[in-house]
Amino acid sequence: MSTPEENIKTILTDWLDALRRHDLAAVERRIAPDVFWQGMRENFVCRDRAEALEMLRESQREEHGVEALELIATEEKVVLGVRST
Repeated sequence: MSTPEENIKTILTDWLDALRRHDLAAVERRIAPDVFWQGMRENFVCRDRAEALEMLRESQREEHGVEALELIATEEKVVLGVRST
């Protein structure tokens, strides 16, 4: 089992780098099968993996002006929070 520190390093080095490079295939390999996203606005909610991947595909077409990232890790999961415009 991974430690919280290892989970955060994985997210930072692999997942965010893949987003930066617009490599959605690499992102898809990192997203858990049972992922869901909950946003502050209704249109930022993804009930399952397919919806999360679709939102990422759509967001690649836009610039969001990310202001901050917050990572919270446990032994089993990493929660990523993004503050953006």
